[in-house]
Amino acid sequence: MVIREATRRDVRRLAAGLASAFDEDPLYRWMFGGRMEWRRHSREFFRVFLRVHLRDGRVLTTDQRAGAALWVVPDLPFGGRMTQLVLPFRMRRLFGRRAELIRREMARLNAGRPLEPHWYLPVLGVAPQYQRMGIGSALLGPVLDECDFAGHPAYLETSVEDNVSFYRRLGFEVADALEVEGGPHVWGMVRVPRSETGARSE
Repeated sequence: MVIREATRRDVRRLAAGLASAFDEDPLYRWMFGGRMEWRRHSREFFRVFLRVHLRDGRVLTTDQRAGAALWVVPDLPFGGRMTQLVLPFRMRRLFGRRAELIRREMARLNAGRPLEPHWYLPVLGVAPQYQRMGIGSALLGPVLDECDFAGHPAYLETSVEDNVSFYRRLGFEVADALEVEGGPHVWGMVRVPRSETGARSE
């Protein structure tokens, strides 16, 4: 399996695959106020999110564009001037009157992130037809190896309880848990580098 850096040419297909991958995700449904609104806006949401991370972060995919891992990189500014100007406008257009609620609750979630430089994983998704093939773990592998080499922790949130055991197999542990206002339970998970914990289980 070839894991590679995504490009702008991948955005449309990856956005469609991520929309399918997160079709049942409780947090995204809450963000958009229900299943129908989420399905209506999910592809545009991921197109925006992918473009931001291609510019300011790191996006890994496969040659088949089976899924994507979107990372915020430590020690580098995320959200240049263009992102700061465009992203809030695009998000307000997508979320409508829920935009302020979402901004506030996302700030609460982000408060659980490590204080030291770390890799942050806002999105890992694999299109349904490619799931249960080890692609999710493979997409995370290069950055987790880099974390181990450089001594950086990694952090993520998930609102799907079954995902907690998946991430635990990769060395993440639950660091925080909370309920978003009117929405699902969310687990914040942190992974300390392997140099501090021993070999990463496969």
